Amino acid sequence: LIIDMDKLYSKGSRMATELGGPVEKLWGMITKNGDENSLRVFYQMAEHLRPLMQAIPRSTPIIATHCFVGMLAVSLGFKHVINLVIDNYAQWFIVVPGAYNLVQGPSNYHNLLRMGVPADRLPPPRPPVPQEP
Repeated sequence: LIIDMDKLYSKGSRMATELGGPVEKLWGMITKNGDENSLRVFYQMAEHLRPLMQAIPRSTPIIATHCFVGMLAVSLGFKHVINLVIDNYAQWFIVVPGAYNLVQGPSNYHNLLRMGVPADRLPPPRPPVPQEP
């Protein structure tokens, strides 16, 4: 399910970039209108993955790079769930209620706070660590 969703997203994104104009505008409208209903739909889709995680002990920390995995872990009662928010456009379907949602930058952090994501589930982003030359 996750692989198919990612393939579909990548294909749509590539087509929008290649064709540009109205197609790119339509793709932007589709991908930037995630509201509370899209979050509900994502939760319902995540429920189909339940059998994959049923046998894992609930005390196991889960670090999710896709919101489906985080939503599933929370719905199964895992106690330590971290959702890595990889999108920089704040939308409801990228958030995992009940998990710690880690964002990449201050803009997404502040937008998610404005949307009502609890501050105790949204740690402030850390500045990048400089690498040794």
